[in-house]
Amino acid sequence: MAELKWVKLATDIFDNEKILFITENPHADSIVLIWIKLLCLAGKQNNGGAFRLSNGRGYTPEMFATLMRQPVKLIREAFCLFENYGMITVENKTVFITNWDKYQNTDALDRIREQNRARKRRQREREVTK
Repeated sequence: MAELKWVKLATDIFDNEKILFITENPHADSIVLIWIKLLCLAGKQNNGGAFRLSNGRGYTPEMFATLMRQPVKLIREAFCLFENYGMITVENKTVFITNWDKYQNTDALDRIREQNRARKRRQREREVTK
């Protein structure tokens, strides 16, 4: 799917109880940054909040560490917290952001896709009539 350039981020993110629980951790700043990077990466991949390679395999902690420029140990710690707080789920070695629709306006995306299909259809019709 095409890369997106935005995700929804609430202005009260730091009042969210899960983020508040994370701020009790000694690595809180890094872990919250990992969360925001994870949301951004999910938006770029535009795969419904799932992290999979093109062959369908899930990302490893080492892959996330490379993409986020963070130590693997910290990625594992962060993902453990995220999973414990229900922010992510892991199924068949694939990480999913829970409630992805909360961070991405899927209705707007569907409208954009439909508009693009209609635009392309009109373009093809014009080319056929030439």
